[in-house]
Amino acid sequence: MRPARGLTGYTAYLEEGNDARGIDVGFLVKDTVQIQKVTQYGKTATAPEGLDCSDVPDGLFDRPPLAAEIKAKGFGEFTIFSNHFSSKAAPDGCRAAQAAFVRDRVAQLESAGKRAMVAGDLNAFEDESALTTLQDGATTLDNLWDQAPEQERYSFAFQGRLQTLDHILVTRGLESRVEDFRYAHFDNA
Repeated sequence: MRPARGLTGYTAYLEEGNDARGIDVGFLVKDTVQIQKVTQYGKTATAPEGLDCSDVPDGLFDRPPLAAEIKAKGFGEFTIFSNHFSSKAAPDGCRAAQAAFVRDRVAQLESAGKRAMVAGDLNAFEDESALTTLQDGATTLDNLWDQAPEQERYSFAFQGRLQTLDHILVTRGLESRVEDFRYAHFDNA
């Protein structure tokens, strides 16, 4: 945990992962939000046999999920997972295995009566295995993308195609707290 450079009133949370390029996931949190604990999960998790998912031999994640236990006004207590799953160049099975890993952490939280949010660049379209795995019924995770106005349901333009690779999913009890949901649109020049 360290103060964010050039920004007052915010703290950055980051843990080094396995990505050889130094790409990691993290949080930039307003100081009025109470962070109770930050945990990196899966840094040493192994990929399913036959899949090359990481710069680390047999590793599942280059950018392991980072989870923050938060207490926020209007939302109460919940755990948010920041994610950046394997790129589209990797086998789809990598993203499915990464999603299953995160889903299982969320299931543990829900079985303890807690709520969770899963957010980030999942590198998966709505109908692909990462999203279907996260919403397979093992948890109450629900993707918020369908709450955005239809014309806003994309986060990235690539070679003229509008894509939704970035997602936010919430468990039961958090969806009613979401008053508005829109994507930021990147590379749309």
